[in-house]
Amino acid sequence: MGMDRHSPTAGMQEPTASAAFDPFAGPVIAVSVPSTEPQREIWAATQMGRDASRAFNEAASIRLCGVLDTDALRAALTDLFARHEALRATFTPDGLSVIVGEPGDPGLQVIDLTACDAAGKACARGTVITGAVTETFVLETGPLARCVLLRLDDDEHELVVSAHHILCDGWSFGVIAGELASLYNARCRDGASPLPPAPRFSIYARDEAAAARSPVRAADVRYWQSQFSGQPPVLELPTDRSRPAHRSFESGREDRVIPADLVRAVRAAGAASGNSLFVMLFGAFAALIQRLSGQDDVVIGVPCAGQPTAGQPGLVGHCVNLLPLRVQAKQGDSFRTFLAGARAATLDASEHQRMSYGSLLQHLPIPRDPARSPLVSVVFNLDRPVPTSAMQFDGLTATMQTVPRRFGNFELSLNACETETGIALECQYDSALFDRATVQRWLESYEVLLRSITESGAIALAALPILTTVDRDVLDKCNDTMREFPTHTLVHQMIEAQVTRTPDAVAIEFEGRRISYAELDSSANRLARHLRSRGAHRGALVGLCL
Repeated sequence: MGMDRHSPTAGMQEPTASAAFDPFAGPVIAVSVPSTEPQREIWAATQMGRDASRAFNEAASIRLCGVLDTDALRAALTDLFARHEALRATFTPDGLSVIVGEPGDPGLQVIDLTACDAAGKACARGTVITGAVTETFVLETGPLARCVLLRLDDDEHELVVSAHHILCDGWSFGVIAGELASLYNARCRDGASPLPPAPRFSIYARDEAAAARSPVRAADVRYWQSQFSGQPPVLELPTDRSRPAHRSFESGREDRVIPADLVRAVRAAGAASGNSLFVMLFGAFAALIQRLSGQDDVVIGVPCAGQPTAGQPGLVGHCVNLLPLRVQAKQGDSFRTFLAGARAATLDASEHQRMSYGSLLQHLPIPRDPARSPLVSVVFNLDRPVPTSAMQFDGLTATMQTVPRRFGNFELSLNACETETGIALECQYDSALFDRATVQRWLESYEVLLRSITESGAIALAALPILTTVDRDVLDKCNDTMREFPTHTLVHQMIEAQVTRTPDAVAIEFEGRRISYAELDSSANRLARHLRSRGAHRGALVGLCL
């Protein structure tokens, strides 16, 4: 659908201290336009605290192997920032306007690590990578995009690009990587840029404002209201810890690669049933979420990039919208039937994608819970891969990867991207709720489920296997409790026999308290005598609180 990790909501934290706003400070203003609805939603979310703002930090690194012309790269970055208004943008203190500055020096920071040993390089690199996703961006003063070049060796460099999500989405990072290569090559050859003029974000923002006032908006409102009439379901995934009163933004990430042979099988199964790769992957994820939660009615957010819809694939900016897809299953449904419903939900939502997530929430009677994000707590995204041909730096081998975030907006967010070796899964998770091992196990279950649906789409949804072979073996051993017992001996008689054999052995352990078999027998006898004194007899009803 699109490249992104978008959301505007959350629990309250201490307010972020904003710098005093001076409209005459900073670069000369080139243009000022009203911010878009999604941008205003993000701006509002950043006011809820420092961690809430850092949850919108996006970063990627480009590893460059070969002899790099640093001056050419610096000039190419200057050209790139001059091309795209969003990279030069800041916001007014109320978040209602985008201020685009005149082109200037983007301020590439170069850090030379060639004199460091391997441990020193790793430490310094870790500091830069962590800073890219944890340093707070000040929306009023900027800059809202930063570039750091690490010189690891004479023929090895790493460029770390970070930006606030309010001005740069996942699709934009793909555009940036491809254009940077072209601009670098042109600078190395002392030639003119081969790129056509870039689409202007200011025009896109004006078009979006006009669309919000169009008659089509009323149809979008009616559609989404019909999807969530009544009380929308609240997703209850099994957590490793109790849910805090106010949600935490701290996040971890686990990665996994779906092997190429399985990807081919999934694609073939989709082609046979008339479904795209996205629908197959999304349907399997939705099935997994239903199995984990035990709910047959779930809402999963799907980011949708606005650049293709607007006919401007080269646009850099925040153009993404989060579509809340409601996926339901009936008892006895096969996966094939379930998949048809997921596909219909995807297609219908795409036709009404112009309405922003925040605007939708304003039209729905959803009670706010500071411990949760409203309506959507889980997200699935299929990334648009950046073609290798689009990142051809002269004399260099370039590889790009995203930087794991330390703060996030959702309980669980699965990002899938096709690679030469299969599909790379990046799963961000709320570390206040889930353990790393839990998320690893869920990713394994996702792969198991994908394999099962390639073998038969007719399998019942409830029967889809989600346990690995190792898990099944452990489960079988744990459940292998069949034992021979005397047929006519009652349970309390067995316990009394155990009291005689091992009176001091632990019979019960709960919350740090231990009770031996002797203590258990004594306590049971006291209770029996007390009940008899109150008139209890054979056949009487006695309520027990356990």
